[in-house]
Amino acid sequence: MDSEQPSIPPFPLRRSLLLTALMVTIGLAASASLIAWFGAAAQLGPASGAAAVALLAALAALLPMASAHRGPAQVLVMRALSGTIIRMFVTAMGLLLLTAGLGLERVATSLWTLGWYATLLCVEVFILASYFRSLPGALGGRGGNDPNATARVETPLC
Repeated sequence: MDSEQPSIPPFPLRRSLLLTALMVTIGLAASASLIAWFGAAAQLGPASGAAAVALLAALAALLPMASAHRGPAQVLVMRALSGTIIRMFVTAMGLLLLTAGLGLERVATSLWTLGWYATLLCVEVFILASYFRSLPGALGGRGGNDPNATARVETPLC
């Protein structure tokens, strides 16, 4: 039995942060266009506040994966799940700050936050799925760039 653990490639944090920020920029432009189109200028505050909260939550959720290559392979999934918990906490506290602290309308801010949360959660899932697929085959990935490699998963969760 070989006791040597395969090396884990570093998580592409810079690329992930740039992709997340790009999605927020595109989404803010689309939101501002829709707000201007419908003439609902009162929605600009809740929309931009929710975008800021969702961006901070998404960036904070990616941080546990930044040091994933330094630890054992068994903690990769725990780091991804801890990012999800961080995302939920930062989003909830940001929504509370926007509505109770800054006095923005509760329903509109909550709906904008929910939309941003779902959008950036899809981006995070895409980022994490592409990272997990890039892992070597011994870690449960496809083996890098080889599309014919099969995944070897030895966990009871899968």
